[in-house]
Amino acid sequence: MHPSIEHLGVIAKDTEKMAQWYESVLGFSIIYRNKKTPPTFFVKDIRGLLIEIFPGSGEVATSSKEN
Repeated sequence: MHPSIEHLGVIAKDTEKMAQWYESVLGFSIIYRNKKTPPTFFVKDIRGLLIEIFPGSGEVATSSKEN
């Protein structure tokens, strides 16, 4: 049996806007939306790639290389 990934997770400040972007620009279908505020979404493409879009806030950690 080969290892596989069940789904990817994406953190978004505006989950509604992100889900709509995946739908309109990349052709994904919204297959799940919960009733929380802000909502969490699952979107899926025609090949079966599943992405969870969930709310997050605050600063995004980045790494920087000092010369």
